[in-house]
Amino acid sequence: MMARQLYCPQCGKASFERCNIKRFVCSECHFEFFFNAATTASAIIIEDGKLLVAVRGRDPEKGMLDLPGGFVDPGETLEQGVTREIKEELGLDLCDLRYFTSGPTLYQYANVDYHTCDTFFFARCEQYVGMRAGDDVAELRWLPIESVTKDMLAFGNGDIVVSAIRHYEG
Repeated sequence: MMARQLYCPQCGKASFERCNIKRFVCSECHFEFFFNAATTASAIIIEDGKLLVAVRGRDPEKGMLDLPGGFVDPGETLEQGVTREIKEELGLDLCDLRYFTSGPTLYQYANVDYHTCDTFFFARCEQYVGMRAGDDVAELRWLPIESVTKDMLAFGNGDIVVSAIRHYEG
């Protein structure tokens, strides 16, 4: 298979070269581009011994279980990002948010590999009345925490979720 030619976004010449996993340089105009990790923020919501999960309504990994959350927008903090995503995906307002951990993941979409840094928060809501599947969520489910296994969740985050359940202190 022939390698794809990369064109410089600044000068337009076919002289853009990958130097390493994140750095590209144009050999003509010396423009540098850094393809850094994108940041995500997800909520680990546990109530009455059950974990709230979303069924993904879109690719990648459509139909798989996932924690509610998503990409952090430019100009947002992690906390603002997860709060916005929960409002968009669940229609809920978070009232308690505690950082748990982070980890690297590979997000594959439209034949592009996006390196992400995924962050996870324990979260609570004062009430769950009016909760609905919105944005890119097909369905919401409450799973008994003892039934959650690492292989159930999209994007290889199962180990983190299982660890969170073990560390959860209500």
